[in-house]
Amino acid sequence: MKKRIILYSILLGILTVTFGLGIYGLISATRYKNNNVSFVVNNNQAYFSAIGQYYCGENAILSGVPNSSYEARYTQADYYNGANGTVDAWQIGASEFIYSDIEPETNVSTLKYVIKIKNENSERNLSVKLNGVAVNQYNYFITNIKYQNGDNSETTVFSNDPENLVNYNLYFNPTISPNKVDIPTEEVVQRGDTLTVTITLTLNTKTKAFNLENNFGFVLDSVAI
Repeated sequence: MKKRIILYSILLGILTVTFGLGIYGLISATRYKNNNVSFVVNNNQAYFSAIGQYYCGENAILSGVPNSSYEARYTQADYYNGANGTVDAWQIGASEFIYSDIEPETNVSTLKYVIKIKNENSERNLSVKLNGVAVNQYNYFITNIKYQNGDNSETTVFSNDPENLVNYNLYFNPTISPNKVDIPTEEVVQRGDTLTVTITLTLNTKTKAFNLENNFGFVLDSVAI
């Protein structure tokens, strides 16, 4: 009888360790192979400057120290000097969610992007559209997109949080694009004002592995006042 108890204890221990390592391997394998942010200038007068900060994990967010930073600009001076409005993409590189019951200190459950786009045109407004943000139709992670335009209060423009859906049916069509969401409604930024876009992806599962590309971008146009 004692031998059986010892044997069962050993088997239980092996299964526990195997299950724990299995979950760790599963979730730690969840990664974004590419993680780039692009800026497309649709006309010659869409003058702007952009500052981006990317945080991978709660420790980075709490410390306020970004894992990656970015700056770009296209101004009237650039236009007069012959620039065509093309700016380099923000190449963040691969990032991943991590969940482990065994090594919780390695967990990464939040990926956060903060991008500030300033209208540098003194005569025209700036139209901003956002496309290609990662989203999951099964809610393996939650996508929240917030805008703060000028002195206005920050507002949520999209969320697939089951407890707080925002513009879900308006902007997300899982049949056409199950892993991406676009915000085609233009956000008009007044002269000299800044639009702050905050995108937060939060892990919502401990047992599912997924592998997506998170390449999103902004389309910029100048518009008459």
